[in-house]
Amino acid sequence: MGKKAIGVSLLVFTLLCFVFPGATAAENGTIAERKALLSELAIQYDVPPEIVLAIAYQETQMRQFDENGDPILNADGDGGIGIMQVTMSPSELEQKGIDEQRLKDDIAYNIEVGIMQLLEKKAWEGRLLPSFQQVTSPAILEGWYFPVLAYNGLEQRNDPNRSNRTYQDQIFATIESRALLRTNPPSSFEVTYNEGGNIMRFLEEQRNLSILKKQRTESRQMFQEGEIVFTFHPEHEAMNLRSEPNTSSSFEKVTHAHPFTVVSGPYYDNNLNNLFAFYEIKSLDGTQTGYLASSYLHPGEISIFPDIQVTNTEMRSAVAMLEARGSLSGYPDGTFGTNIPLQRRHAAKILVEELELSLPAGFESKATDHEDNTYMLIAEAHGILTPYSDGTIRPRDSFRRSQMALVLTRLFGEDFTEPTREVSFTDIDSSFSGFEAINRLAYNGITKVEGDAFRPNESVRRGQFAVFLARVDERVANNE
Repeated sequence: MGKKAIGVSLLVFTLLCFVFPGATAAENGTIAERKALLSELAIQYDVPPEIVLAIAYQETQMRQFDENGDPILNADGDGGIGIMQVTMSPSELEQKGIDEQRLKDDIAYNIEVGIMQLLEKKAWEGRLLPSFQQVTSPAILEGWYFPVLAYNGLEQRNDPNRSNRTYQDQIFATIESRALLRTNPPSSFEVTYNEGGNIMRFLEEQRNLSILKKQRTESRQMFQEGEIVFTFHPEHEAMNLRSEPNTSSSFEKVTHAHPFTVVSGPYYDNNLNNLFAFYEIKSLDGTQTGYLASSYLHPGEISIFPDIQVTNTEMRSAVAMLEARGSLSGYPDGTFGTNIPLQRRHAAKILVEELELSLPAGFESKATDHEDNTYMLIAEAHGILTPYSDGTIRPRDSFRRSQMALVLTRLFGEDFTEPTREVSFTDIDSSFSGFEAINRLAYNGITKVEGDAFRPNESVRRGQFAVFLARVDERVANNE
């Protein structure tokens, strides 16, 4: 097919004597070859390629040698060597059995040692570094935030409370701008210093952090042949399915929430600033094939629901994301039930799954009719749904639009923009008991009925609720 990109699966690397095709020992090789090598070694060690690519890009523009063929050494004299700027003292090199000359001469060896250094920092989590309690997969990018910090050093220059240009935030900014992935690194964290000290220390109570599953960004460059993925990107209505794995080939448009099978890849092009890959993919019915940028692929299997119109991309995407995260599913007949009223027990299930809540030990329900529904109990325990004045919580009642506004505001209102005016509705005004919550949702674009009826006592439909949650996610992301 005359591919102009380098496929990781097509290259064979040996750490003993790696030389790029057509390159001497003191040449960098093509950009595509370097990206493919960085990715191959990252995957070999179960590290997201986006992390390793961004470090190499940030450190040296992915170069092992300068224009004279000499190994790139840190200009500030801190000992950084080569493409990954591996930095070790002579005693550390000796203790770990690292060949300093080979770090200078062998690009693959340099990358591998850099990755091993990163993994060493990863092992510090829970002891010397904080960790995200819910992150168990190494494919989650946010799970590498603190190891990346430590890769550059625990000095206060990497404390976002004291610096607006930390190393780890630069790495994650590179992933966002060059790999085209939206990530959710912490904006700040608690840290301790010895009096007059410069080195960050994390006390035991500072080491356990939380991140919701909808905030976790899974690598888009670790897909396997035969894996089912789907199309999605929060900033694009449609994506280019290309005839070749590069940005200059012909293309056809594909929209959100279409499932595909991974055929081959990843492939990398020769544009230094493109830190995304391409995958060859095929639609499940075999009618569409081509190459799509990795940033437009999302892991997870989704359904094609016949009762969600193909043209309703907002609802298709919202339902797809919730289904991929395991927060909801369709009916046995293959439909989603788009217009079916959402029951309170089903709203509880979706929200509990999305927020990954559990039942507190010793919790005793005040509701008389929870039906031993675990999700209702958890929702009550966390104040998402509360009993009515008669002691009932009514799990099978419809979830009304006014109730939805109160619940979403209660859960996410702190992340919304504070309203500076009252939104106009034809059926309610500021005297309505739940107006403040409804106004906050409308002002932030979660519900879009300004100048029309809000219909507070009408049931929320299943499709509507998925869209509301997606809009909440987008608003929270934009306000961070």
